[in-house]
Amino acid sequence: MQVIARSRTTRTRAQQRQHFRDNPLYRLRWRLFILFFPLAGPFLAPLFTHISIWPFGMIASFVYFLGDTLCPLPQRAALLAGYSTAVCPLCYGALLGLTTIFLSFPFRPKVRQWWEYIPWLLQLILIASALIPWLSDYVLNKTGWIFTPLWAMYLLGIPGGLAVGLLTYIVLGKET
Repeated sequence: MQVIARSRTTRTRAQQRQHFRDNPLYRLRWRLFILFFPLAGPFLAPLFTHISIWPFGMIASFVYFLGDTLCPLPQRAALLAGYSTAVCPLCYGALLGLTTIFLSFPFRPKVRQWWEYIPWLLQLILIASALIPWLSDYVLNKTGWIFTPLWAMYLLGIPGGLAVGLLTYIVLGKET
């Protein structure tokens, strides 16, 4: 009868922590935690204002301050519980597009390799084709020539955010 002894692989605490940090789900967890606040904030601010309990009211006023600073069309914001959201649908759609780029590029090597394989001129054409409808909708809404429905502003914001994220990826470099 043959006896097979199992040897236990021992790792030091530093190696265990490094192994845990190299796990892609660990990085994704922190990215999702950081992205929760910008994604949920515009919708939580009207609810916090409606509740009007002391700490929530202060949080809501801070979120509205950030929304007024970043959003060029706060008068086009959607209503929720009788209060407007912190940003317009165009900006929120762009935030969703940026989030998609932020979450997908480190974890999707095939998409990343495909994007890096495309010539830079074609990359710029693709980015411009996504940016033009977004920017034209912003200009037309700002001047008052047209008032796009809110659902269409969400849909136009998403490719604009994707384009801005890809442009940022090109400008800041290939390493994220």
